[in-house]
Amino acid sequence: MPVIHSHFDETSVEMLDLLVECGYARTRSAAIRKAVAAAGEVERRRLIGEQIAQAYNDTPQTDDEHDASALAVAASNELFGRLDAEEGDDAWDWRR
Repeated sequence: MPVIHSHFDETSVEMLDLLVECGYARTRSAAIRKAVAAAGEVERRRLIGEQIAQAYNDTPQTDDEHDASALAVAASNELFGRLDAEEGDDAWDWRR
């Protein structure tokens, strides 16, 4: 494993120690590795999102695809409306 030397200010070292104390990682080095991995994952997902958005911009939805999507939404709304009517409006109450 490559070794990277770095310098941290006192506040950053205190944050590393807090991460260790809270059980986020067993050591400062492990906390740094986990933080870098988490930041890398966020950036990887952001890049994927950009690629997906670019693909939609490069190839916009056709009128037929738009119509099919609208029909699917309408069918779903009708189906859920029927279920609500059969079971009562509060049947989908998530607080129960």
